[in-house]
Amino acid sequence: MVDFTKIIDKRGQYAEFMADQIATVCNDYPARSAGSEDEVKTVEFFAETLRTQCGCDEVIVDKFKVHPQALTSWVYLAITCFVLGIISFFFIPVLGVILHVFGIVAMTLQYVLRLKAFDKICFEGESANVSAWRKCS
Repeated sequence: MVDFTKIIDKRGQYAEFMADQIATVCNDYPARSAGSEDEVKTVEFFAETLRTQCGCDEVIVDKFKVHPQALTSWVYLAITCFVLGIISFFFIPVLGVILHVFGIVAMTLQYVLRLKAFDKICFEGESANVSAWRKCS
């Protein structure tokens, strides 16, 4: 059976350390939206903390491209197509139908099928994940 008494005895220290790290991130990197510069700096901060203060043997920062607005961009496109389709339906009915179909196709591709249909027209940023390992002792 594993003995957790060392961890339990130091739970106050560990809780204070975690609260300090959270406060540092909130104060020093306030705008951490996906793909932002502050998000990348936060990842680097945690990677350095894991290396120096947590005693991790291996820390890997995995960077990747992200399009944060792409998931919800279909909403604005579909609403615009539906409103313009309703208005144009009174003057040019065929155009109204085409706009409605385009809005439904946009919603189906991006939301239902989760295809990356609008990634190319949305902001592209760099995001990252941090993974850390500590050898068993």
